[in-house]
Order: sequence, then structure tokens, then C-alpha cells
Amino acid sequence: AALGVVGAALAVVAPRRTAPPPAPALGAPRRVTFEAGLEVDPVVSPDGRLVAYAAGPDDAMRIHVRQLDGGRAIVVSGDLPGPHRRPRWSPDGARLLFQAGRALWVVPTLGGAARQVVAPPADTMRLAGYADWSPDGARIAYGVGDTVYVRDAAGGAPRAVGAAWWPHSLAWSPDGRWIAAVQGNPGFVYGALPWQMGVARLGNLAPSSLWLFAADGGAPPRALTDETALNTSPTWLDARTLAFVSGRDGPRDLYTLALDGDGAPAGAPARLTTALGAHVVAATRGGGTLAFGVLRMRANVWALPIGGDGPSTMRDAVQVTHGDQTVEGPAVSPDGRTLVYDSDRSGRQDLWRLRLDAPGAEPEPLVELPGDDFRPSWSADGRWLAFYTIAGGVRRAAVMPAEGGAPHLVEPGARVESHSPALSPDGRRLAFYRDVGPRWQLYETERTGDSTWRAARALPGGDGNTPQWSPDGARLAFLRGTEVRVLDPGGAARTVVAPRDPRLGGALATYARWLPDGRALVVSANEASGATTFWRVPLDGAAPRLLARLADARLAPARPEFSTDGRRLFLALAERESDVWTAPLERR
Repeated sequence: AALGVVGAALAVVAPRRTAPPPAPALGAPRRVTFEAGLEVDPVVSPDGRLVAYAAGPDDAMRIHVRQLDGGRAIVVSGDLPGPHRRPRWSPDGARLLFQAGRALWVVPTLGGAARQVVAPPADTMRLAGYADWSPDGARIAYGVGDTVYVRDAAGGAPRAVGAAWWPHSLAWSPDGRWIAAVQGNPGFVYGALPWQMGVARLGNLAPSSLWLFAADGGAPPRALTDETALNTSPTWLDARTLAFVSGRDGPRDLYTLALDGDGAPAGAPARLTTALGAHVVAATRGGGTLAFGVLRMRANVWALPIGGDGPSTMRDAVQVTHGDQTVEGPAVSPDGRTLVYDSDRSGRQDLWRLRLDAPGAEPEPLVELPGDDFRPSWSADGRWLAFYTIAGGVRRAAVMPAEGGAPHLVEPGARVESHSPALSPDGRRLAFYRDVGPRWQLYETERTGDSTWRAARALPGGDGNTPQWSPDGARLAFLRGTEVRVLDPGGAARTVVAPRDPRLGGALATYARWLPDGRALVVSANEASGATTFWRVPLDGAAPRLLARLADARLAPARPEFSTDGRRLFLALAERESDVWTAPLERR
């Protein structure tokens, strides 16, 4: 997910020099769930007796409620479409607010008929979600696209109170004045895109920041943290103290942040736990108890043969990398002999290289920059690599020789995003995308030397993301939501795969790569069942052919990105486990 620049009104506010309130301490934690798989989004009821959370496989997640002192969980959210996420108790404990099917719903605490309180946006590329109740239960706050809205819980017109880049994980302060939110990387918590939920991006490694919105809309949003690391899942301990999840010091832990009476930081964040591996956190009203999720994730590269008589399955897959690490973006060389990938095996996300033609070869570090490095891609001649690195809180495109050497930033003086860079076959041009207001836009730049590039220009017709050059360098394939497009010479964009294309069984397209002959694309897509499929999609309009289908919920794609040499697909498959814990919060 990209990190948008929201404007001068949203500049980071320097901490005020006022003494913070006494720091809290976490009491003895207690594990609440033990089932295999994912239990996420926990929140304890106002009376401290029940916990609600989301659990289940991918698109079939449902809201569960169970007693903290034992007993079996019950499903309360029914059979509404879409995964059900982010339950939030009403202040009186009688109802649960949650999101499902791009809409917001309310259901009685122990089950019953659910009532829709916010309808799905007319724009199918967005959802209404990330909601919270006001302290008196009379209103709800929620996000749609780049805007935070407040409306009466009983109905009526919504009122915009502020904008940021895709604000999510809203938390209303106990005194009703503020709404805390997160800007950036919703995939870490929700595995989400603007138009859908799922787990394909759950645990996504990218920075994000905490923001404060005035609940009455009377002041512009204010940044509470920088965006150089993960900062997410804010929850209020009292009217002046937030708890949240952060990776600012390495492993994900719980932190607290004190605010002054004007809502400005009253000091630096304070670490509450050590090496917890936290995913989300939520406090009871009054901050007496914390519920938190602990996410464990391991993702390695697997190779899947394509081109056989029938579609490949997990039985045909071969594990390529091993160990306790998280890989997001693999890239196989054009000759199929070398794999470059990003991995956190050294403690942060760096680029590594592995010889595929040398059995028993060990991976070697390729580049280690101060920030995390992601998404490598090769030039078709095998001479150059492009990737992006996190610098100054934004994604910055970099290019380096494939055999190793110093990488060079493509826009060294810029403070804007250059996401998912892709080199043309001859290594002379670079395409990437940026967030431009409410949409993504493709850009292109051209070399003027080995380490210098022209100013980037927007590509007409390129309103999308994740560009991929054709083998002849004449065209770009890219995604616009769940639509796969090809940008032909002259700027005309044509649709290759439509949203919910019936030729792909109605699955949602997630990524596309060219096959070496340039006559077809490999397109990945997600079925409603949660299975991931891969299709050969000819550009001449002939029928797509199913290449592979992966349906193992225990080992699913870590992200949509994959790479191919025409004979094999290389993709990162992840094992994810998350459980619910609670702990009392003690004031020192």
C-alpha cells in the first residue's frame, strides 16, 4: 500500500515539552483463543466479561463472542456476504458494530438479526469500514476512501470531519473530542484493498502513522507519529493516552503515547512490551483491560510448474527458500538461473540472491540499505535490478547492477512515492506508480546515465498500479482495481481481464506478468472460496487457460506478486497464526 502525501495541513506536529502522565504497566497476560488459524480484531466488552473477535478462513471470517472465563465461542454475525471484521462493542454492551460486504452492520451482542447502518459506497472500488462508536453510543465514525465520516447511529446524513490517505482503524476518545486513526498500510491489520477484505496482505510490511481528527471537524487532522515505521491500531486508555502497535524499535510491540489538552503529543512514545509480536490492540472503556492479537507469520518462496497437461496444485509445488523469515516479492532472472527476493532474515527487509542452478547454494545478501527494501524486478537483458526502499517514510525507486554494487535512487531529491518500479527490457526506462489523489497513476522515466534519470512523467491512460513491461518494451500491463489492462503505444489502454471476469470463473484479478513470448499474460486471481488461481490470458482474445490452483488455507500466497520464467511461477507462500490475549493494565 502506498503512502500518500496529504498536504501541509497534515504536517507532523513536534512533541510539546510537557510532562506526560504516569506510564501504565501491563499485568500478567492470558491467552483466550487456542484454535488453529486466525483469530483477529479482539475487543473486550464494557463489563469485562466477554471478548468479541473475527475468526475463520479468508472470505468466510465471522464475528465470534466468548466469555473470558471459558466456554465455547458463538458466531453472532450470521451469513452476510464477505468476510466479517473489526467488531466494536456499543458503550452499553448490548450491540456489536462490524463490517461485512463493504458495509457496516450492527447485531445484538449474543446474536440475532443484523441491521445495516452504513450502505456500501456507490463506488465499488471503496468500502465503508474501520468504524467505532462515540462514547455515548449515539454516533459512529467510519472511513470511506480518504475521508473520515461521522453520522448518527440511528441513521441520517454523514458528515465529513477530515481527510487523510486511506484512514483506517478509527478510535473515538472517551471525552468525545478526538478520533484517532491510521494513515497507510491497512494491509497489515486487514489484509485489505479499498474494495475488499481478505488475508492475502495480512501482516504487510510497510510504514504507517497515527493521526488525530477533531470529532466535530473543527480542526485539520494532525500527525501524532512519523511514518518511518509501522504505527497502527490506536486505542484510548483515557482521554489523554493512546496505546498502539508499532515496529519503531524492531519487533512489533505495544506502545503508549501521552497527549496534551490540545491533542498534541506530550512526549515520545513509551514502550509497553518487549518482543511481543503484536498485531492489534483494543482497550476497554476506562483502559482497565487490553485485548491484543499476536500474529506469527512465516513466508518462503515456492516454485510451481506451469505448461503441463492440466493445472498445477500444491502437490506440484517445490519449496525454494527455507527458514523463519518473511518474503514478500520474489523475482526470477530471465534465464531462470537466479532468484532475487526481499527477506527479513537479517532483522529488516533486505534483498537477497539465490543461485537456482547450484544445488545446495546458500542465499547471499545483495543490498542492505538503512530502510527496508522491497519488490525487486529484472531488466530483460539480466543486467539491472530495480526495487524500492523506504527512505524518509516514502517508497523510493532504486536501480543497481544485477551482479551487485551500489544502488542509486532514481529521484534522489524527491519526497514522493515511486512504487513497484519495473525496468524496460533494455534497462533504459523505468515505470512505477504513485497515489494521485483518490487514484493510482503510472509514471515513466528514462536514463540519462548509469545512475541518473530524467524527470518522471505521467503516462496517459495509465490510471492504475503495478506496471509490467512487455518483452519487446512496447507495452505496459497494469492493474486498475481488479481489471487487467494493457497500455499500447500512443497511450490507448485496453482491458484484458474485466472485474469478476466470467472467463476466470468470476474470480478477482490480483496481479499480472508477461510470458516470455509476449503473446499472453499470466494473471493471478482470488476465488470467493479463498483459493488462488493462475491463468494464461492471450492478448488476441482467445480463451484463458487455467495454469494452477492453490486452495490450501494453511499455506496461502503472502501477497499477490509473483514472478515467472515461462516454465515456473515463483511466489511467496505464507503460514499465518494469530491468537487473542488479554491483560490487565496497571497504573504505576
